This record gives sequence, structure tokens and C-alpha cells, in this order.
Amino acid sequence: MPDLLHRLPPVARFWRQLPLLVALAASASGCLGLRRWLIPPPSREENRDASYEHQRAPDNAELILVVARLPGDATEETAIAVRNGHIMRRGTLEALDAVRGDATRTIRLPGGVATAGLVAGHVRLEQAAMAADAVDLTGCKTVADVVATLKTSRQLVMTESGWLWGNGLNLGLFAKLSSADLDRAVGRTTVLVTPAGKSVGLANGALMARLGELGTAIASQAGHLDDRQIRLAWQQLPAARPERLKPLFLSLFAELQRQGVTEVHAFATSQSALEALHMLDRESRLTLRTRVYLDAERPEGRALLHPPRPTAATNPGKRLPSDGPPLPRSKRVPLVELAGVSLELDGSVRAGSAAMTENYADLPFAGTLTYSDDTLQERLTAADQAGVHVAIRASGDAALAQVGRVLAAMARRADAPQLRVELPEVVSPDALDALHASGALCVVAPVVSPKELEIAKHRLGAARLAWFDRAASLAAACPLQVALDMAHPEALRAHDRLTRHNTSDPEAMPTLQAWRALSSGGTARLTMPIQVGEDADLVVWSRDPLLPGKVPPKVIASMIGGTVTLLIGRDVEAE
Repeated sequence: MPDLLHRLPPVARFWRQLPLLVALAASASGCLGLRRWLIPPPSREENRDASYEHQRAPDNAELILVVARLPGDATEETAIAVRNGHIMRRGTLEALDAVRGDATRTIRLPGGVATAGLVAGHVRLEQAAMAADAVDLTGCKTVADVVATLKTSRQLVMTESGWLWGNGLNLGLFAKLSSADLDRAVGRTTVLVTPAGKSVGLANGALMARLGELGTAIASQAGHLDDRQIRLAWQQLPAARPERLKPLFLSLFAELQRQGVTEVHAFATSQSALEALHMLDRESRLTLRTRVYLDAERPEGRALLHPPRPTAATNPGKRLPSDGPPLPRSKRVPLVELAGVSLELDGSVRAGSAAMTENYADLPFAGTLTYSDDTLQERLTAADQAGVHVAIRASGDAALAQVGRVLAAMARRADAPQLRVELPEVVSPDALDALHASGALCVVAPVVSPKELEIAKHRLGAARLAWFDRAASLAAACPLQVALDMAHPEALRAHDRLTRHNTSDPEAMPTLQAWRALSSGGTARLTMPIQVGEDADLVVWSRDPLLPGKVPPKVIASMIGGTVTLLIGRDVEAE
């Protein structure tokens, strides 16, 4: 090659070496002008993009959270590195130096124990919002007090369309109240009054007229409604505007977040509730992951079970004309997910009125199943064909037996969406076998107080009381999650109920198993989900919540998808 180069004419040799000479000149310190002419400087946008890519380098964490330790760890300090909403590394802060970049935010929490975020497994959105927006009648002493309170409380109507709900009335005073008293208080405004702790209600003439249009014979009951008629009344409640629901949902979710909850399974009866959650999410005001189930008997739920066939107008493969290039998609993952539909087998309003083999002694109208076996099978078959998850409310032994019969007759595919069975309280041995065979996830509401057990004994009878509150037995048959009581949403109280501390009850669940039932995935998880690669949904407690103590642990921080959404009660050091 050198011999061939020397044989070329001098001019040819010059042009052959020109690229090398230009490169040397451009790199020389004295040839900045020539270098700028040959290699133009990057634009402002290119500089910004390069800086952004440097800050978001693959090896750098976006955030490092430093806490005292994880449950069971012997180390005095643990750091958790997060990138793209997932846990990328764990270890001491010094060990994570390799992933700390200029843009990495480090938050140090003095003290604290980090656990997986907890899950509120069964939240009825509209009911919880209505309870927050209802007229509080607990302070009323006389019928005149009730009338006066309702007269001055019309501005609290959640729907802003002539509905009113008075709640918490003393049971003795409730017995003295009449439909005529309610008419005198609110005139033609539709009003429902319910006492504290009972699935009964009192309606005025306007609400009775609405129910009469549905063919419900209540004229002879002087406005007194049982639990089924209350549910019919709530189904007639006009949907609230999303803007009205937003502050109510924010208040509800803020309380759950203070209890260590990072994920909510929410049950909605209207599109307005779902739209309110989407609005909060788009405004970056929603701080909990939320999976929504719509009522299968309302138009929104039916549309999920029977989606329209794709047409040319809806075919995603067909490009529509546009005015320009497509907008870049946001990298932020939405916190709201439309998870599926819900089915109410017993048609009840509260867990105390579930469908039983025999009716409750004090609730003679309870116990009627909503669906026939054929109808339930049609709903589940439609859901399987549409690939839709189903949450089945089946609180009583009759409802659970129906679930078992229908699932056995269906022979569902192995890849069918997992069923959720909500609040199975009275579970026979046959129902346990059916739940185990179905692979369903069970959402339990543990009830263990002596008062509640006495009520259950009176309602169920001795033969069926042994099937009541079988959390430990259910855990052996299916994965469990815990439904928090929205009147008292403390997650740790539910944990104490599951484990039944300071008792020798053979049905008590082990502490770790009960804790898994409170977290994402339920008891199906074999490990706590603070692992590399998992979603960065964490809660930091003032002390280890898995250990008993005189002072209950408090939430000092929470993280959703790698974003710190709550910091309480601790000095925070940002490095």
C-alpha cells in the first residue's frame, strides 16, 4: 500500500490525505474556527436532549430512599434505588453509589421500616362518597331535631339533583320517625334515612313513588324499606357529576393513604365515578393505584361484557388522516385501571344481609339470590369470552354454593381471567373445595369481636356458626386479600383481627400470612414484594408493623410507582 501511494501523482496524493489533514486541523486548539465551520455546534434542543439522556442514564437511579431497615433485616440502614417506577437495587447507601447520578434524588428517613404497600381490597366508591356526604343524624334526640336538620341540609346533596340521605340515626328514634315527618321536612325532595348499623331505611313519599314505578310494593309499609329495597333505591340515585365526586374521593383516598394503603380495588356503579378518578389521575392528584370494577347490570358494565364488534371506523390498524405527526406518548403510567365487572349474587347492601341457606332470624327478607344458575353462567361465559375479570359478591353460604355449582358446570379454560370472590363469610366445607378448584382469589372481611360473634350466633345458629369467619381455612383453599371496613379503615386493625393476637384460637393465621393478605397479590405471594424488578410501591412505618407493641406504628412515608407521595412526622434530608 505505501508503494502504491508513492506511485500516485503529487496532486492525487494530496487529495488522498485531505481527510486526515482536516481531522488534525479540526482537533487542534488553534483551529476552533475551522472546527466550528466543519462541525457545527449542537442546537439548544440537542443540548437539552443530551443533558436529559445523561441525567437518565441507564445506570443511574431516579430516586434513592434510605430507611432504617426492611422487616427481618439485621442491617441498621437499607437504601432502595428506583428507576422507571421499579426497584432496581437494594443495599447500603454506599453500595448504591454506582447508581447515583447528578439527577438522582436521595431521601433519608431517620428510622423507619419499609414494607410493601397495603391493599384496600373492597371499596364501594359511591357508598363511601355518599357516607362522607350524608347528613349526620347522630346528634338528633327527637323527631323535631330530625326534621330541622334535614330542612337545613339540602346543600349536602351529593348529586345536586334533589336527593338527600340522612344516616346514623338512633335506632329508638328511627322507630318513631314516619314517612310523613320526612315529607314535612323536605317536601318533594327524595330522601332516605337509615339508622346506625342496620340494613333498613325510611323513605318519604317521593322515594316511595320512584320505587313504586319499579313495581316494588311498599305502600303498606309506611315508607319502611328492607335492605333489598334500599339497594333498589340507590340504583335509582342519579349519577353525581365527576367534579362533585372528586373532593369526596380525595378525602377517602387520603385517609386510606394515611393507613399505609397504596392500592385500591374499587367498585363503582356509574361512569361518573370512573371519570372522576381519571380526572384526578390526569391532574396528578391521585396517590393510590386504583383498579375499578363496574356493576355488570348497568350500561357501563354490560358494555364490557358485550363489546361492539370492530368496524372500519374503530379498527386500530386503519390510519386516520391527521394534521401532523402523532404526539409523543407520555411516559407516566396511569394509576387508574378499568379492571372488570362486579356481580352481586345476593343483592344485599351490607354483608349482614347475605344470601343464606336459611334466612337470618332478624332479617326475614334477606336470603334471596339475585341470579339463577343459568343467568350467572351466562354472565361468567360472556366475561371469559371478552377477557374481562369478574368480582363476585357472594357473602353467604347459598351464594357460595351457587358459585361452586356454576363453575363446576362451566369447565372454564385454564387461561380464563381469575375470579374474585368478595366477602365470603359463611363458608361450608363444600364451598371450600369449590373455591380451591376454581383458583379464585377471596377477599375477606375478618370479624372476630365478641359482640359480632354473638350476633352471628343469633343469626346463623350453632350448626352454621362453625363456618363463620374462616380466614385461616380459606387461606389454605385460595389466595386471600383483606377488605377494609370503610367506617374504620385502619389496615393494621384488620391485620390484628386476622392474626387474633393474644388468643389460642386454632383458626388464627400466622402473622406473615396475614400480612401477605394485606399486600398486593394476597397470600399467593411467597415473598414480600420489595424485590429488584418489582413495582416501587412502598410504605415506611415508624416501627416494624409485623411485631406487636404498645404504640401502634404510623406511616411516615409512602411511595407509588417510584414517586414519594406522602411524608409525615419525620425530618427529611434531601441530598
